[in-house]
Amino acid sequence: MNASKLPLCVDLDGTLIRSDVLHESLLIFLKKYPWKFFFALVWLIKGGRAYLKQQLAKVALPAAALLPYNEQFIEFLKQKKALGHPLYLATAADDKFAKAVCDHLGCFEGYFASNGKENLRAGEKAKTLVKEFGKNGFIYAGNSKDDLLVWQDSAEAYAINTPEKVLKKLRTFDIKSTEFVEEKSGFKSLFRLIRPYQWVKNLLIFLPLFASHKFLDFQLFLNCFIGFCAFSLLASSMYIINDLFDLESDRLHKRKRFRPLARGTIHLPKAVFLILVLQISFVLLGLRLNPSFLILAYSYIVLNLIYSIKIKKFFLNDVFFLSAFYIIRILAGYQITGVAYSNWLIGLCLFLFLSLAFLKRFIELNGLSESTLVAGRGYIQSDAPIVAMLGISCGFLTSIVLMMYIENGDIDHLYPYKSVLWFLCPLLLYMLSNLWLKANRNLLHDDPIVAVFKEKINWVFLVIAGLVISAAAGEFF
Repeated sequence: MNASKLPLCVDLDGTLIRSDVLHESLLIFLKKYPWKFFFALVWLIKGGRAYLKQQLAKVALPAAALLPYNEQFIEFLKQKKALGHPLYLATAADDKFAKAVCDHLGCFEGYFASNGKENLRAGEKAKTLVKEFGKNGFIYAGNSKDDLLVWQDSAEAYAINTPEKVLKKLRTFDIKSTEFVEEKSGFKSLFRLIRPYQWVKNLLIFLPLFASHKFLDFQLFLNCFIGFCAFSLLASSMYIINDLFDLESDRLHKRKRFRPLARGTIHLPKAVFLILVLQISFVLLGLRLNPSFLILAYSYIVLNLIYSIKIKKFFLNDVFFLSAFYIIRILAGYQITGVAYSNWLIGLCLFLFLSLAFLKRFIELNGLSESTLVAGRGYIQSDAPIVAMLGISCGFLTSIVLMMYIENGDIDHLYPYKSVLWFLCPLLLYMLSNLWLKANRNLLHDDPIVAVFKEKINWVFLVIAGLVISAAAGEFF
């Protein structure tokens, strides 16, 4: 065969795709059959990694079309194919999945893969390719230290997003090597994964302290700050867990497909490790507060898991769960501070967060084509007007509860000039109406609560609201 037209053999995990098929299969398997966790261990012990991959391929095969492919490298492969290089997939994944990838991409002449008995990895892969094409009779594209044994027997090497230690070893080989560097899992990807901008929601923990006018009590403020930090760590761990559960649906979403796990810029084992670190850090901080805070926090975890596994797939149920997550934060603030519960405040927040939860769903629905099902949700696009009606109604109910609180609540000792609080009602209605109108015009793409703090006009209203509350409390008289 002409040396310039040697077959080009391509690794799958970390090379053709940014993730690992075994990790993806395990995740699907555990989501579908969490009670069968030990089955995977039995398969691994019984027949090794090849047997484990074969068994997972039977019950938890990832959709080839939804994998995070390295698009730039695939384009390069197609160019090489056009120049006359036959393309072959050479992967340690099970042959059933290798076939699915080849069928999906349609650019490979064939594939070499694990078969349940032989794990086509490192030395085994090198032997297979040498047997098929001869020593130095093929070009190989890989990414890890396991591929060094294959590169030793190849005529040319392509290294895709390869660690520096592996590259140093590769450069000592007497072969031509080309390095491809794509987006790496750096701070930016980590930031997007843990979503610290969402921590603004945890400021609700301070709400009971401010509502009771005890925010000058240093110890109570410190306890709220510790609770805020602990809940932020907990919330970030749950965002990662939700991303793991939403992996397939996120890859179908026009914006969420760029999330680190969906795109493959952060690998699944690293995400699981980060969950453990965040959860342990949360417990260490939470132990400094009273036990009831931890009980509420763990109820948040349980509800979040129920939401991720089942509830979010059903319309209406999901928005009530979302609003409950906010109420739990407020209840945690009450437990931390020990101030008396206010049913008025909880009722007002319930309607407010129901409105924002409906708004979150409306943003996802608005702009989709008719009868399109939102991936991973129980809504279709034609539900958008009803969702908007329910959300706007809850927003106006929030204002009504606020009016009733001003007139009928036992607040004279907190607000000597409580009539001033009436100015809060038009402010609240304007802010909510502004959010809904922008969402209807497809101008709102963030989480609604995050969006509140992103727009300058809302900061103006929040400052005015703070001045109104201070005036009602007699601070200016």
